[in-house]
Amino acid sequence: MAKTQQENILNEIDLSICEHPIFEHGQLKDESVHLRKALTSSNNRESLEPIISSLVKKIENYSLIRYHIDAIKLIYSDSSKRKYHKIDRLLESLLCELLNEGHSVRYLHNWSKGVSMSEKTFHEFLDSIIDNLGPEKRQEYQCYLSFELPKDGSPVKSFNNIIYLERPDDCNDDRWGGFFDSDFDYASVKVDASDFQYAADLAGYVLENFLKTIDLCNRSKSGKERAYDPSIMTEILVITKDNQVHKTRRVKAYGPIELKNVADFIKLMDFQRPINTNTYQKINRAVYWSVQSNQPYIEASLTNLWSSMESLFSDFDGRIIDRLTRFVPYYWGMYYMETYTGVMRNHLRQLERQYKHQDGHVLAAVSKEEDFSKNNVAEFLVNNYEELLALCERADVFKRLLTDYVSLWIDEGKLYRRIKRISKEAQFDLQRIYRLRNKLVHQAYIAPIEMASNVKQLQFYFKITMNNIIFNYTRCPKLTMEEILITKEESYKQYLETIKGDVNGQFDEIIYPKHLYI
Repeated sequence: MAKTQQENILNEIDLSICEHPIFEHGQLKDESVHLRKALTSSNNRESLEPIISSLVKKIENYSLIRYHIDAIKLIYSDSSKRKYHKIDRLLESLLCELLNEGHSVRYLHNWSKGVSMSEKTFHEFLDSIIDNLGPEKRQEYQCYLSFELPKDGSPVKSFNNIIYLERPDDCNDDRWGGFFDSDFDYASVKVDASDFQYAADLAGYVLENFLKTIDLCNRSKSGKERAYDPSIMTEILVITKDNQVHKTRRVKAYGPIELKNVADFIKLMDFQRPINTNTYQKINRAVYWSVQSNQPYIEASLTNLWSSMESLFSDFDGRIIDRLTRFVPYYWGMYYMETYTGVMRNHLRQLERQYKHQDGHVLAAVSKEEDFSKNNVAEFLVNNYEELLALCERADVFKRLLTDYVSLWIDEGKLYRRIKRISKEAQFDLQRIYRLRNKLVHQAYIAPIEMASNVKQLQFYFKITMNNIIFNYTRCPKLTMEEILITKEESYKQYLETIKGDVNGQFDEIIYPKHLYI
């Protein structure tokens, strides 16, 4: 491990690392004792350097995967003290380490088939991971990719080892399964990987960069941007050295989660104000895991995001799913009308652009508003409902949304019922995602591409929860995480009381409720 990596460890490490089960069991137990002493001493950095150096050498020589498996075996074999929550955490951490070393969980599934939870077969399964998924197992794969270029594409013939329009000489052979029979464009690339699924992912990255280069070249010629997504591809064909053929699809990487007020949060590192360091570390850890979730694997994205959620709710007793279903839904409930109004504002602006050259219609008021805020949008839609309905006869989507949105303001009790319903739906979503996460961690479950919607849903719940927690903490950094969450739970109950009756005209109170802020 490079010295710069050791520096990064020294800058980021805190006492919570000693709580990881990998340091409580097995060969790293001594390091955890020394780490605790060093992290609590006044000469913190000087004490840490030799410990980190020793730790890094041990990990390089033995590998984190082996340390994880040794710790799992030790905990599992001691039936008198079997702590399944530690095994659960180690399995999740092991899954992330396998992905970090370039292994696909889809390939790991081959060794987990038929594994029961008896001690013998479970240990055999863990041994098979070491035997079959070591970092020395990488090999070269030949990959063919099918994709669709824009009509005005004029690509170069090769880029970063990828060769455009290359097919094998026997491309019509039955063993290719009709892969080369379509009208798509093709390219080939050779990659080094530990399994065919990871080879497909690496080849997909190379193709994306290749297509982006084409896109930029053509854009510079035409002088205008084209609405073309260079990551669009159909299938990837992977051929091993022994001529085995695998056909797969690549899942598009998930983009980074947009978190607000993070800059304010980072400034608190100066410690110019008294802060609750425990809350700071929980938020910091959640941000870290959310960044790690930006991967092209459903498995890694979902498990890392779930780790982010767990770090936020670790102060409470009971199962983690009970904590999440207790607190997360009220964030969505309190932000629902602000989000819905933002959607309506976008539709309204699109409609206004269609009529901007006509005078005397109701939308002229929209064009005069330099900053058409969300509460102004709500008031405008309610007060001009009939005229807008007549104006957008052919705009079916907007017409349907307009009718539904206005009804939430004018039908007494409808908004209350809607908020209660979506909060209940959020609970069901989280329970379903939790079951999927457990299958990924405990059974090496192969997540189908359709499961990507679960990751996006969890990203959404994490974003609205995290943004609000960061907002409240940066404005009152002495708060514990429990105080932030409990106060918000009380605010949600107050908000429900507010919307039980007639809400028409209470645009500010409903869209920007004071209960959102501590």
